[in-house]
Amino acid sequence: DRFGHEVGDRALVHFAKVLAQRLRVNDLFCRLGGEEFAVLLPGSKAAQAREIAESLRERLFAQSLTVDETTLHMTLSVGVACFGVDGQSLDELMLAADRRTYAAKRAGRNRVITREDVEPILG
Repeated sequence: DRFGHEVGDRALVHFAKVLAQRLRVNDLFCRLGGEEFAVLLPGSKAAQAREIAESLRERLFAQSLTVDETTLHMTLSVGVACFGVDGQSLDELMLAADRRTYAAKRAGRNRVITREDVEPILG
């Protein structure tokens, strides 16, 4: 928003390229709207999903985007949810992931939050 639509479009393309470097052939990436995205990682356990999310977060920040003479480091706040553990339906999984994403943002942004990270907080 701060830099306008053209820069926002470039940031989206940059983001997609960084994700394409790390995601597997059967993984599904989609834009939910605005600055919200979802990545489905079929067959992944929670630990692997966290590792992939952390890798994406680190790569995105490291591979900066240069606009005019300004270097931009993009950040990524991720909420991880796993089928069976966090829900049996897409709606349940999206709700769990959404809550964890907001927990990541409240905790300072640019981080990955999983069930293990929030359970001690919720008791």
